[in-house]
Amino acid sequence: RLHHHPIPLIMTKTAFEDKEINLPEIDGIEFVNYHNEEQLNDVMRLVGQDLSEPYSIFTYRYFLHRWPQLCILAVPTDDKNAGENSEPQKRRPIGCVVCKID
Repeated sequence: RLHHHPIPLIMTKTAFEDKEINLPEIDGIEFVNYHNEEQLNDVMRLVGQDLSEPYSIFTYRYFLHRWPQLCILAVPTDDKNAGENSEPQKRRPIGCVVCKID
């Protein structure tokens, strides 16, 4: 089970439209945005761990297709199963945040 830890104050900046979003820097973890449906099962797995009842796949698609830039996945950089030079979207995420803008 994933344990929730406070995010350290060391931050890096990434562009989001005309604004900047601060992402934490944590040794051994790379933060990446949602890219495509290849990551959908991982998002569903991670979010579903904490739900009392599962969301339908259409709910996930609604958020991920409308606001893909607001889905952030935490991917270990030292994933031994993925190989040293594998792309972040190919490694198995260990956490995620899914958001929307109103």
